[in-house]
Amino acid sequence: NTINLTNNNNEEESEKKEKKNEEKNNSNNDENGNDNNNNNNNNTININNNNNEEETEDEVQKRIKLLESTDSVVKAIKKYRDLRIPVRGETIEFDISEYFNKMSFQRPYFDEEEELFAEWGLCLLFHALPFRTILVMISAILLEKKVAIICDNLRILSGIVVSIPPLIRPFVYSSVIITVLPQKMHNFLEAPVPFVVGITNIPKLEERPDDVIFINVNKNKIITPTTDLIPTLPKVKSLKKKIEKPLKELIKSFSKSIPYSTSKEQLYLIETVSTIFETFFTSLFKNFDNYTIRNLTNPDNPITIFLKESFLAYCDSDDLQFYKIFLESQIFFNYSDKCLRKRDDSVHSKSVTA
Repeated sequence: NTINLTNNNNEEESEKKEKKNEEKNNSNNDENGNDNNNNNNNNTININNNNNEEETEDEVQKRIKLLESTDSVVKAIKKYRDLRIPVRGETIEFDISEYFNKMSFQRPYFDEEEELFAEWGLCLLFHALPFRTILVMISAILLEKKVAIICDNLRILSGIVVSIPPLIRPFVYSSVIITVLPQKMHNFLEAPVPFVVGITNIPKLEERPDDVIFINVNKNKIITPTTDLIPTLPKVKSLKKKIEKPLKELIKSFSKSIPYSTSKEQLYLIETVSTIFETFFTSLFKNFDNYTIRNLTNPDNPITIFLKESFLAYCDSDDLQFYKIFLESQIFFNYSDKCLRKRDDSVHSKSVTA
């Protein structure tokens, strides 16, 4: 009997173990089934997404074809986009369609941005300041003085400041230009670099830096440091003589109103005045090449140097003070470097051709 009881107990335990194993197997099968179902669902979603993507791409292509075939504006834009950028001074033609006349565009000879500044700013400059004050301002800027222009009219102030780059061509101003400096930032006037900034009011006497030249547009007044005089421009009499007639016509065209918008007549006069200024500044160094020396030890890499002392030795005594300071400026360094590189490149190209 004891043996039979033991056997019965063993049989019961084995049955329990089998039931547990069956339950584990069933649960594993259910999990695997769920995973398979999830995978099938994911595959179905991916297939659906792919179908949607294909459909949207087809729709986009259809729309593009429809626009290209029916919309003449799209065709004109594509034509315009395919045009090459013209070189300075070149005129190109643009044919919109067979039903319209051809359109022509001429790219300005000068920098487009400077050209726009000249068209808008120079009229305001010559309206707001007398010619004598403008000459003093230009001299100070070329000599890289710190210049602050004061005017309570923001449009006139901005116009005067932006007119400076086109007015001093072929020279390029190499330092800071700020059209309107906020009143809270007047401490910038103490910066240790040359600048041209516009401000709406003059700082208090005790707050003014000693090395800043203030040009008050409203009062037509120049406030200069007592220890720093501004040399006059060289050969300024010839400039005054050449510019006198077009400048009178320009001032007459203002007819006592502020020239916020420039007329065709004023554009022509502004172009004439700016050309006279550029020709004048170029003439100051018309004999530039006579005071250079070239090292041709290596013909493939010629090096030309400008002889400052030789140039100064032949300057008029009245102009010497201006030239001495200007030849040490960053403006002249960039100008002379450009001229010297041009000469060296021409020599190099000739040697290659030979």
